[in-house]
Amino acid sequence: MRYRLGICVAILPIIICGVIYHKKKGSVLPEVVRQATQQLTNMIKYGSVENSVFSDRKLLNNWPKWTEKMMMQPWMDSKNKNSSDEIKREKKRLPTVIGIGVRKCGTTAFHNFMRVHPQFKPAEGEVHFFDSDFYNEGKEAYRNRMPVSNPGDAVFEKSPRYFFAPPVPSRIHDMLPKAKIIIILCDPVLRAFSDYFFLQTAERPYRRKWVSKFKSFDSHINSAINDILKIQENPLKTLGYGTFESFVRNSWNERTFQLTILTHGMYYYHLKTWFNFFPPSQIHIVDGENLIKNPVYELKKVEQFLGISDVINDKLFRYDSTKGFYCLTDGECLGKQKGVSRQPGGPKMSDEDKHKLSLFFKPFNQRLFELLDRKFDWT
Repeated sequence: MRYRLGICVAILPIIICGVIYHKKKGSVLPEVVRQATQQLTNMIKYGSVENSVFSDRKLLNNWPKWTEKMMMQPWMDSKNKNSSDEIKREKKRLPTVIGIGVRKCGTTAFHNFMRVHPQFKPAEGEVHFFDSDFYNEGKEAYRNRMPVSNPGDAVFEKSPRYFFAPPVPSRIHDMLPKAKIIIILCDPVLRAFSDYFFLQTAERPYRRKWVSKFKSFDSHINSAINDILKIQENPLKTLGYGTFESFVRNSWNERTFQLTILTHGMYYYHLKTWFNFFPPSQIHIVDGENLIKNPVYELKKVEQFLGISDVINDKLFRYDSTKGFYCLTDGECLGKQKGVSRQPGGPKMSDEDKHKLSLFFKPFNQRLFELLDRKFDWT
């Protein structure tokens, strides 16, 4: 009996290690577990001193041969082409595609919709590697946040703040110069309205601090418009910025955070910086307004941009009249906090505020249309 106990303790770790090794590679090979289990069964069955092939002396004699046999399984055999190819294929890779925003333009819906594509491999949640201290942990820490993928898959991460954060374009280019960039742009007037309600329930205290002093959306945008127009006249005197563009690009700070409800909709200044680091062939613009109305059309263009198979089709989506959005046919719609300002029965912007914001954004939109050589049907 003492032999059996000793053998069990010695053998079980090998079985467990075999399973764990293959789970990391993306699959558990039943053959490894079967053979290890068979060896254990034989030991228990014939474990007496009289007739066991694993008696004390024979155990020591046979152990090296058995372990050698175990270590020569197909998953360790370099001559087994299929197995070695599987190991090479399935592993964690750095992103090939990065979604950089824009916040409140449908980034979560886009992420959720594209997950149905078998070649689209998204990281969970928002990684925020390039715009936080996480960046200092290095490339391998970033890679570890990615899912297991195969060559040809589109490994994707999204962090909507990337679009606005000044150091991000250069950091991504330095680490991933061939990465494809996806940007979702939506009507900046409607984006501002959505952002207002988002900030009302923001988890971070400094966000709520700035919006809580405004009694309404109207009072918030009136204050923001007046402040921005003053800064535009003399950015150096007002805030110490050399140019108005520099102010817009750096407005994400506690001093001017209340103005981001509008500066984040001045897409021209942010996007121009991205074009300084990435050519147009590596940047794809998704029309956020059309993503709401016709998701299949927008997502099929993304398939083409990424060079992945033609999978997206109308059958994958259903329209939810309660939410006022398309949802996945086999899945739930996004949570209650998503798209509140666009839902039927949700809060509505006054015509006066729409007109006011439309006039404010008009010159910035015009510069964007010229930069992209493309026009959007916005308010």
